[in-house]
Amino acid sequence: MNLLHINQDVTVDGGGVARMIREFAPPLSEQGVAVHAATAQTPDTLPSGIDRHASVSAIMEAGVKGDLLFDVLDRWDIDVVHVHEIDNVDLIHELVGRVPVVLHLHNYSYWCPGQELFYGATEERCPLSLGWKCVPNAYHKRCNDRHPKRLYGSLRSTKKRMDLFEEDVRFIVSSTFLEDRATEAGVPAGKIDIVPYAVKASRFDGNGKALMGDLDPGFVMYAGRLSHTKGVPHLVRAMADLPAASRPKLVVAGDGHARDETEAAIAACGIEEQTELLGWCQGDELSWLYENCSLLVVPSVWDEVFGIVGLEAMAAKKPVVAYDVGGISQWLVDGETGYLVPPKDEEELSARIQELLENTEQAEQMGRRGYERFRDHFTVREQAQNLLGVYEDVIDNA
Repeated sequence: MNLLHINQDVTVDGGGVARMIREFAPPLSEQGVAVHAATAQTPDTLPSGIDRHASVSAIMEAGVKGDLLFDVLDRWDIDVVHVHEIDNVDLIHELVGRVPVVLHLHNYSYWCPGQELFYGATEERCPLSLGWKCVPNAYHKRCNDRHPKRLYGSLRSTKKRMDLFEEDVRFIVSSTFLEDRATEAGVPAGKIDIVPYAVKASRFDGNGKALMGDLDPGFVMYAGRLSHTKGVPHLVRAMADLPAASRPKLVVAGDGHARDETEAAIAACGIEEQTELLGWCQGDELSWLYENCSLLVVPSVWDEVFGIVGLEAMAAKKPVVAYDVGGISQWLVDGETGYLVPPKDEEELSARIQELLENTEQAEQMGRRGYERFRDHFTVREQAQNLLGVYEDVIDNA
């Protein structure tokens, strides 16, 4: 089987989707799949397990013809295309009919012009799909870009994405929650397969190097983007409510446009000396952080599609405390591998963090149960096998 991934990037700078492509490639190759990639970015070195790469700028340029991509399909004799996060929706429509297409829904962009189904002004979930209300909501509820030209562009692009619901395309989602939202938006249930995200266990083998000499083990950790939807100020205020004498350090591994908002919350709570903003971390440094924290907190206030950082914590045998939003309950079992907390309940969030910090035996037990759940359901090898099953089914039914 010749598989072609189409995404904006496959390098370490490409985020979680790029990492998924890289980590799934070796086990797929072991199953006889020749894995290829077409991206807008050109990697310095080809990731392990990926046979060939093509640079196709048209992937991220709306309306641009994909002649180079179609040439790649023919020259490499591609059997199935796996489309991830790309801007050129017209290109996806052109692919349909030429080759079996699998579309991976990594966010809500196929029916939400703002991509997040989230009202920034009120920190509330949006229950809608594309419709006329998206225009006033963009201005009053801050769920999309308010520049008229860009707003119109996002509405038009979303309509083209929704048109794909009726095409001969298979959709992959990571959680039952996302499956439900997709079917509500109009994706036929028979076209959806659930393949959860996964993590390579060898990333957490105890060999990660220390990020800095003065960062002692036992800290509370957040990992991910700093955006309004991620709710980091909620975590900051929850940490500030812990007893000052025993309060551990809060380590934030990530960056983004809401860094100023995060820093302002830290200053307002007066915990600057007990907080480390490390910026983006990856590789051995990130592994060391997971292995040496007491627990991970996921304070997202939007409906997380999945929340892969939770799997990383479970692979490192650490418990997780998270707001109960979106697909997080797909992997976090409340009371067994950590705690689910009602969204935006900072008092309960603080109480659950304190409970695990004070009861280390309980925290270790949850961490072990989390690792067992990760090992049984969320390893790269197992989910690569599930992904292969989708590819084979799509090809057989083409």
